[in-house]
Amino acid sequence: MGLSEQLRRVTDLFVEGTEVVVQEEPPVLVWVNKLNAFEIEEARRDGAAARARMLLALRDIGTDESTVFEARVVEMDENALVEAIVAAAAGEILVKVVGAIESDPEWAERMEIQRRARIADDPAEQLVVEQIDREFAEEYAKRSTELEEQKRADMRLLDKTGLSEKYREVWREQQANSSFHREFQRTQLYFATRVCAATVKDSATTSRRGTTRRATTGSARSTSASRSSSCRTGCSRCSPTRSSA
Repeated sequence: MGLSEQLRRVTDLFVEGTEVVVQEEPPVLVWVNKLNAFEIEEARRDGAAARARMLLALRDIGTDESTVFEARVVEMDENALVEAIVAAAAGEILVKVVGAIESDPEWAERMEIQRRARIADDPAEQLVVEQIDREFAEEYAKRSTELEEQKRADMRLLDKTGLSEKYREVWREQQANSSFHREFQRTQLYFATRVCAATVKDSATTSRRGTTRRATTGSARSTSASRSSSCRTGCSRCSPTRSSA
């Protein structure tokens, strides 16, 4: 692989779309396209709607999960509630710490090197990258521990009733955010992926398995021009399929 190939960004692979073999037996060939601004916004709106539905269900109606959660909260003492709230704040702390490090002038150059790091040909350069990774891990651990201790101190100012309500709020937000991400990703897959029903005829190969292999390697490449334009325009041979994941 040449240097130009190594330097290609992942997003470049999906500007015009690419064929992906999901599985060989039975053969499943899909076409993956980079999303446009409209499709990304639609995915975001679907996610936001799913998040709102989950919040309303947990707050106003209740679910099996919320019933189990409420029973668990009643049994927790104040220390357990504090630790649960701090643990639930891990994602928030991660975002804050990484943002703080990236905006720190002393870390600007090292973060840029780490962000664009690749496997270096020179062993000395690779050692530099590894050293930056270790320093970042140490800095992150130090800053995240400080924020966790501050969070604990703030939560210990509340009584059990306040802690219980805070934990309920945090838990509901977690469930709602999970719903957002699931629906957001599902809609992204719906727009990005097309199941291609077109077949590749290969008279030189008689077996189904052999035909599949040829279709997903050399033969598929030779017919990608006609199939790619079909997938981009949404012809009758290609249909969008919403993922159930």
